Amino acid sequence: VASVLSAAGPAGASHRTAAHLWGLTSRRPDEIEVVTSRHRRRKHPGFVEHESKDLVESDVVTVDGVPVTTAVRTVVDLGASAPPWIVERCLDTGLRKKLFTAWQVRCFIARVARPGRIGVGTIRPLIEERLMWKAVTESDLEDLFR
Repeated sequence: VASVLSAAGPAGASHRTAAHLWGLTSRRPDEIEVVTSRHRRRKHPGFVEHESKDLVESDVVTVDGVPVTTAVRTVVDLGASAPPWIVERCLDTGLRKKLFTAWQVRCFIARVARPGRIGVGTIRPLIEERLMWKAVTESDLEDLFR
């Protein structure tokens, strides 16, 4: 919470930190990651600050008392800092937990996609594939089979 509150502008726990808070992954992140609309261009002891030009207040909600990016934004932002297999696993977990729909992820991508926007290139082919599936998978094993 202190890391988020020390960031400028609208801010929230993000990337792997947000994925853990949402239950998209059980692995605790090595570093706390925070996203903000303004970056002060200085190092912060104890956390990594990401700058986002497309962050709006509605992209930040509260989970267990912590300001955190929405589940949809979290899974898209993960593509900027996590390997594709982690993004895919978190995407499928979020779909199974009904934290978002494939269509909501696609709409979010359409809102934020632009040249130089990191993360979108990782999630776009994954979500397009999920939109062609007839149903959401029920387990990690079923995801691997597909």
